[in-house]
Amino acid sequence: MTKRMTHERFASIRSMIRDLEDLVEGEKWGLDAKAYDQWCMRPWAGADTIICQHVPEQSKPHYTYVATPFVAELSWLFDYLKAVCSEFVDHMNKEAFYGRLADAANRYARQRAPEQSNPKDMCFAILRESMRIVDEARKGEFSSNRNETQIKGIWVQLHPGGAERGAGLAVYWYPTEQFVSLENDPFTFRGAAYRIGEPLQVVPSNGQIMCMAVYYEAG
Repeated sequence: MTKRMTHERFASIRSMIRDLEDLVEGEKWGLDAKAYDQWCMRPWAGADTIICQHVPEQSKPHYTYVATPFVAELSWLFDYLKAVCSEFVDHMNKEAFYGRLADAANRYARQRAPEQSNPKDMCFAILRESMRIVDEARKGEFSSNRNETQIKGIWVQLHPGGAERGAGLAVYWYPTEQFVSLENDPFTFRGAAYRIGEPLQVVPSNGQIMCMAVYYEAG
């Protein structure tokens, strides 16, 4: 696929997501009573992500659960995005793709009181994350690890909450012959702005340098 074709294809995917935004804005879920009941009885599940009304007592630790009263609307949206993004979502990155959509839904739920939550706003949170993923995929920056991002061409593994201070720990590697400093470099992760702090550890490892640093919320 040529670069022009790639650009045009991703532009088409972005356009389809904007069409989805219009449907969500008008709350046109495309769900008749039968489809609504079917999604409620059997919500969307796949790629280690499960939409449900309540997290089961015997939940699996490596699964991501979205517990919500809006199971039908979210199941409809996940199924729609599955079709829209099928050209770049594959067996290697599907867990990251759906996991990030689930993370966006759960962030929305945590930030709103139950009485202030509604399916339209939750779907918009998911659509914003899907657009970020599409833009990353277009630039070759969409990682199959949903806790990984790219800064200055360096893949950085993020461990939220993994530090006594700051927002978490960042771990990254670069070749021994090429010094790379990411200190104070800004980046966006899960829709929020952060910056890399000074290295805590710099360790040679198999012909590379491993760096570990705290990352902070920007501002």
